[in-house]
Amino acid sequence: MKKIISILALFVIVFFCNQEALLFSQNSNTTYTIKPGDTLEISVYDEPDLNKTVKVSEDGKITYPFIGEITVVGFNVKEAATNIGELLEKEYLVNPQVSIFVREYSKFYLVGKVNREGGYELKGNLTLLDAIALAGGAKESADLSKIKVVRKENNVEREYILNLETQGRDFLINSSDRIIVGEYGKVSVLGEVNRPGNYYLTKDAALLDVVALAGGAKEDADVTKIKVERQEQKGINAYIINLDQQGKSFLLKNNDTVFVTAYKQFSVLGQVKKPGSYDFKRGITVTDAIARAGGFTETANQNAVRVIREEIKGKRQTFNVPVGYLLKSGDKSKDILLGEGDVVMVDEGFF
Repeated sequence: MKKIISILALFVIVFFCNQEALLFSQNSNTTYTIKPGDTLEISVYDEPDLNKTVKVSEDGKITYPFIGEITVVGFNVKEAATNIGELLEKEYLVNPQVSIFVREYSKFYLVGKVNREGGYELKGNLTLLDAIALAGGAKESADLSKIKVVRKENNVEREYILNLETQGRDFLINSSDRIIVGEYGKVSVLGEVNRPGNYYLTKDAALLDVVALAGGAKEDADVTKIKVERQEQKGINAYIINLDQQGKSFLLKNNDTVFVTAYKQFSVLGQVKKPGSYDFKRGITVTDAIARAGGFTETANQNAVRVIREEIKGKRQTFNVPVGYLLKSGDKSKDILLGEGDVVMVDEGFF
């Protein structure tokens, strides 16, 4: 009798030791929820023929001896092991002790404007924001307002376009997702700006913002006639934009080219000390132009200064400005603003 009791006690000890060993094995990742694409190591205590390495299919199933197909996706590791054990116990084994270990996690893939492209293991629940962080973050040129996630659902590929700022913390990544981080469109800014070149186009980028990115317009830039060339369905269209009036409302598009040209020169001729052509600037007046040309000569008719202006369709206008009177009196009401291409003519006086 004592011998029988000892044998039974030994059996109980061995049984519970096996149970603890099983629990320890499962607890290494028992709370992990199995996903399509995971590679699982399934073992049954004291049944080496049933030790198998299987990969979870896209539809969430595995094939296992005696059982055939069984769904494991959606169950955590402990639950899946319990299910397999119960199915084996129904007809084949007595009290099977099943353990599952995740040998390889399923992967998702990141490509485009991230610092480390490639495949990443999907361990647990990951959001889109988590995924971008795993890839070392996005590059400066990345357009995080239109991240594309390509996902297979019911054997059909579906695309999600996501804004990282507003949706990145809520959108959960699935196995085999392909995350594509594109870059902002580019615009070229050429001509009379301080830093001509290519610039990334953020969403809702106004012409004024892009000119500012290029260091602003130079002093001789004609910002009243900025040209924007744009490729459209019927070809290249050109838009002439006044930066002061439309710069905040005119939005640029991918591959636009912005041309900022200099003002044309104006000329001061006749009885001035330094006749010639000069760079035009907005706000310059006739008296300013005379000063730029070194002032009058001794023989100049200071009150008979003419401004000759070419108007539309080749018509010419002439304005008389009494500069001598303006300089003596300080009355600037009769001074006029010059336009680009104007010619200031100072005639000789007769004494």
